[in-house]
Amino acid sequence: MFTKKSFVNYAIITLMSATILGPFVSTAATVRADVAESPSTNATEEVLDNTQVENSKNEKTSEVKVDKSALKLALDRAANISDEFTQNLSQLDDVINEAKTVMADESATQPEVDSKTQELNTAIDKVNGQADKSKLEIAMNDAAKANSGIYTESSAKKVTAAWNEGFTIMNDSSATQEQVDAVTQKINDAVGMLITQESYNNLIVAVNTGMELYYKKAPKDYPYTSIWMELNGFIENAYDTLLDIDNQDQASVDSATKNLNAVIAKVNATESTNNQVATTTVKTTKEAPKTLPQTGEANTQDLTLMGIVGLALTAVLGYVGLSRKKN
Repeated sequence: MFTKKSFVNYAIITLMSATILGPFVSTAATVRADVAESPSTNATEEVLDNTQVENSKNEKTSEVKVDKSALKLALDRAANISDEFTQNLSQLDDVINEAKTVMADESATQPEVDSKTQELNTAIDKVNGQADKSKLEIAMNDAAKANSGIYTESSAKKVTAAWNEGFTIMNDSSATQEQVDAVTQKINDAVGMLITQESYNNLIVAVNTGMELYYKKAPKDYPYTSIWMELNGFIENAYDTLLDIDNQDQASVDSATKNLNAVIAKVNATESTNNQVATTTVKTTKEAPKTLPQTGEANTQDLTLMGIVGLALTAVLGYVGLSRKKN
């Protein structure tokens, strides 16, 4: 791993290399020119310069200390694998050989050592029969990110219970791959069935609205194919979803709410149209035509009726007055 300390060491080495190697490189160039002119005179100097350059490289390498202790432990693990897994050692051969090469390489960097150590340990775990828990780890992280505060209590509890089982398996070194896969699927299923409290409440409101509309306005003898039958069907479907909420997911709740609200809007639109037609019919019935259809003459029916009523009222008042006069 390239740490802050490594960076400081690297900077120091770079400065030292520039200071030490600079004169030698210049001298070496001069030596090469001199050798071209007089090989016998400068041969010894060139050998000395090359020796000094090599020594400076060795000093640079010795100052960067690479920790190979973890890689050595991994190689020891590979050497001590139980006989019952011997038939699977062929899977490790390539990785072991590569690790040994890195172990013997004095110029190997720390990142190279760390990478090969991890690769070897992973291969050993697989050969030893330990299950691959990478997918379980991802599933548990996804479950932990879910904000339980926005979901229904029952769906959030399922995720919590599944996560706890996953935690137990994650820390069980003897867990089989079947156990790991099963609990991983359980966590993913629980997360997939999370239902928001808001959507659950919206479904309840839709059911109440639909039932109120149905019982207040639906005719007792509506035909089987009418919109009221359609409304009744979607109310039942939404109500069944509420009753079986523990086995529902977000998509089924949203679908039930959407379908019920759509048919409620359809019923309200139909009822509004029917009311307008009824009002127009009543208004038309009360108003008498202004002309007679047979002759086209002005219709005096209303005037005649008013005249008759007026005469009758006059007769009644006259009779009352006459009776009072006799008395």
